[in-house]
Amino acid sequence: MRVGKDIWKECIPCKGLCCKWETVLLTQGEIDRIAKKVGKKDFYKKKKKYWVLKQDKDGLCIFYNRKRHRCNIHKVRPFDCEVFPFDIEYYKGRLIWFLWTFCPVVKKQKLSKKKFDLFLNNIELFESKILKEFTEKELIKYSTFYDPNLEEGKTWKIIRDVKLLK
Repeated sequence: MRVGKDIWKECIPCKGLCCKWETVLLTQGEIDRIAKKVGKKDFYKKKKKYWVLKQDKDGLCIFYNRKRHRCNIHKVRPFDCEVFPFDIEYYKGRLIWFLWTFCPVVKKQKLSKKKFDLFLNNIELFESKILKEFTEKELIKYSTFYDPNLEEGKTWKIIRDVKLLK
């Protein structure tokens, strides 16, 4: 079940701002699902000890369709893409869910309260989906960022702590 299937219908073409991440984490299940869809396995690379989607020469995801301004693998996209503009990070000693506020849907307040609440109502499903693939230690290592340009309140805001499954 794709828990984020209908959440992002408000998405507006922005020429792939969310498709410029260098660390779209892939689980083995996602690699297998995407490979089945595209018929090949050359779409990912190793970064640290994790698998991530490759990017083109301009830094866009290799599955970004520049003509349509859409994802070519939308139905089988990775978890990181599925939950965007929400994300998980390790920040100030805790794993948090946060919202990227630079996303045009968020910035222009096009993310309706209904869709935001739908995400919040499904957040535990998202947690169970991603957290069953990683140990807490692995998730913390992967999710750690430090960038002084990413000030809380300017480019992102905290939603709540991640609830780890035991």
